[in-house]
Amino acid sequence: MKKISFLMALAFVAMATHTNAQDWSGKVYQFGKVYPGYIIKLTGDTVQGFVEHGDRTGNQKKCNFYTDPNNKKSKVVYKVDDIKGYKVGDKVYRAINYSGGLFGKPLNFNLLTKDGHIAQYMYYSEVMEITMRGGNETVYEYDKRKNTEMQVYQKGTEQPFDHQKFALKWGKTMAELVADDKELASKITNKEEGYGMFKHYEIIDEYNTWYEKNKK
Repeated sequence: MKKISFLMALAFVAMATHTNAQDWSGKVYQFGKVYPGYIIKLTGDTVQGFVEHGDRTGNQKKCNFYTDPNNKKSKVVYKVDDIKGYKVGDKVYRAINYSGGLFGKPLNFNLLTKDGHIAQYMYYSEVMEITMRGGNETVYEYDKRKNTEMQVYQKGTEQPFDHQKFALKWGKTMAELVADDKELASKITNKEEGYGMFKHYEIIDEYNTWYEKNKK
């Protein structure tokens, strides 16, 4: 029961405070159309160009990159093993070892929702039991309805994990995550006011600010 309560609370906090939302409505970026973007090669080099915008799960699987948006012959398809990441429109994707499931280790493009030493991502999974698209339903409404989302975290180059990890022991997990900031970790462990579950994202922001100031 505690696990369910925490996930519901965290979902509420996410909706209330997670403001770096990207457009999935189709009002700004449409599926199948090409927009300015870039790819990041395995060498770390960034190549500017144009990228085709897919739906939530499509964007996680591949990147259709164009040097010339008006020339289909300039298209190059990059899989997750080919590049470190890419950008299309307002969405930045990174290849990290999270793809849902029990372990979530295989590489996949995950949508970056907030950057920092503790980076935050959103991973989408299609609901297998979902019904077919309704007659009055837009492709964007259907894409939203048929997908579930999972908040994913990665500290530096450590193994990514999803927010279900916090459901077991939120305070212990968060304190361990920010342990190198001893003062912040102590505030969480001691349950000081303003350092509880409902300040989840503010705590991560505070840690990221501290890290930027103190990194060597």
